[in-house]
Amino acid sequence: MVDNKLYIMAFTSFLFSIIFIRLIISYAEEFNLIDIPNNRSSHDTITPRGAGIGIFLSVFMVAPLFYQPIFQSYLWTFSAILIIFSMGVWDDVSEVEPKTKFVIITTATALLSINNIRIDFLGDYLGSDLSLGYFAFPFTLIAVVSFTNAFNLVDGLDGLSGGIAVIILSALAYIGYINSDNFIFILSISTISAIVAFLIFNWNPASIFMGDSGSLMIGFLISLLSIKAIIYIHPISILYLSALPILDTIIVFIRRIINGQSPFKADRSHIHHIILDLYKGRVKATVITLFILQMIFTLVGLFIFSPIEDGFWGLILFILIAIIFYKIFTKVYKKFQKGIKMRYITIFIIAILLIGCQTQEEMRQEREAEVYKQEQIRQIKEAKIQAERRKIEEQRERERLERERNASVLNQMGISMDNGKFIFDTNMAKEFFSSLANNLKDKNATIAKDSGIDVQEHNLTIDLNKTKAFLEHWSSKMESFAREISSFGEKIDDNNLSR
Repeated sequence: MVDNKLYIMAFTSFLFSIIFIRLIISYAEEFNLIDIPNNRSSHDTITPRGAGIGIFLSVFMVAPLFYQPIFQSYLWTFSAILIIFSMGVWDDVSEVEPKTKFVIITTATALLSINNIRIDFLGDYLGSDLSLGYFAFPFTLIAVVSFTNAFNLVDGLDGLSGGIAVIILSALAYIGYINSDNFIFILSISTISAIVAFLIFNWNPASIFMGDSGSLMIGFLISLLSIKAIIYIHPISILYLSALPILDTIIVFIRRIINGQSPFKADRSHIHHIILDLYKGRVKATVITLFILQMIFTLVGLFIFSPIEDGFWGLILFILIAIIFYKIFTKVYKKFQKGIKMRYITIFIIAILLIGCQTQEEMRQEREAEVYKQEQIRQIKEAKIQAERRKIEEQRERERLERERNASVLNQMGISMDNGKFIFDTNMAKEFFSSLANNLKDKNATIAKDSGIDVQEHNLTIDLNKTKAFLEHWSSKMESFAREISSFGEKIDDNNLSR
């Protein structure tokens, strides 16, 4: 997956992004791609926007040249990305109505479903698998629309949205890499390369902004890659991988609704605005702080919650964090906590995250210990079962060998069975007993006589009474053999045997 072609593609995307963004800066005014400051802006000069155009072109002109099969397999998905990008460019040049945006994003989400990129399940919670069934598309639409707009709202400070995107896409690239998913991995790496080039121009003080062409397109791209990634990770971890945009949107919307305002009303109540005020307008310090918070959330989601089986406690922790963030980052809290230092807030948030991670880690260790215990019990039971099976097989083998030995002796004596009846071959019997008598003539004459066998001048004489008595004498030591001989002895005819 990682080869020279990947490095060349990443460098080419980076280089093309620089070239395209340079061109956009030069011709921004001619195409009305400029941002005029207002009371919510963090800048006070007219600045070019629309760097998302350069990011999009550098990714989707370069990557298909190196990995054409991937793009051919996901034509509908890339068509959806193109639609969102076009809407963003339109919004950069002239405002697009929210209803129109919703219709366009709905259309793009429908195209994703053609390539089976949708949320079909939400994972296990307290042992219950939350499958969406017919609600898969509506839920996917809500998720895509929500995060696409959430990421757009984060684009409020120099370098913030680009850096947040790089952190999230890096985690997605790692997921794609370890699971050998070229679609997630290649698209993430190519986009990261283009965004890094953009950050050269967007770092404070910025010479160009991303614009809606970039924020909407990247937000949509992160949404679809995250949906694709839930095949490999628990869906709850996505909340952590993209925590800051999600938390910021939730907090701002709740605050506005509580204050009796429209949740879509623009103001300076976003997390980055509040932290910027606490840092007394220091943009770089604010952006770096938010980078650190996003990195912590992303690492927690990637290594703590992505491999879990049950997401209940992960959801509870995220809700708790959202409540804490809401309490901290509201104007009401700020009003009654004057003089509070941002470093204390940061330490407090990190402490909450660490406590949550520790709790989750302890739960994970307990689950692993329980799994190990159950595995040990299973292995012990399996060993006992195997031992019993071997014992039974050995017993069956001994019985089989005993039957074969008995059958061999009987065959030598001319005795066989057919349909449960004994068949006696007198010629074989004479040969057997004659051979036995010859072998026992000298050393075992006594045993021969006890068995009713007597040989005089090559004439064989058999005393049936003695023979029967001899066989019965050994029946206690040869149980299975004696049973067959005894049964045979009851059925034979003395006259036939004499002949």
